[in-house]
Amino acid sequence: MTGKLLADQGYPGKQLLEQLFEDGLERIINLRSKMGNRLISVEDKLLLG
Repeated sequence: MTGKLLADQGYPGKQLLEQLFEDGLERIINLRSKMGNRLISVEDKLLLG
């Protein structure tokens, strides 16, 4: 399975994000400050609005 996960309500847990990444899914969510800095593409940032 491949694709992107778009989310605007709530935040998936770190363990779930790691599992989705291992399964080929890329997360596209705004991260809370305590979740650490993660790089995302400009295209994905634009999808978040």
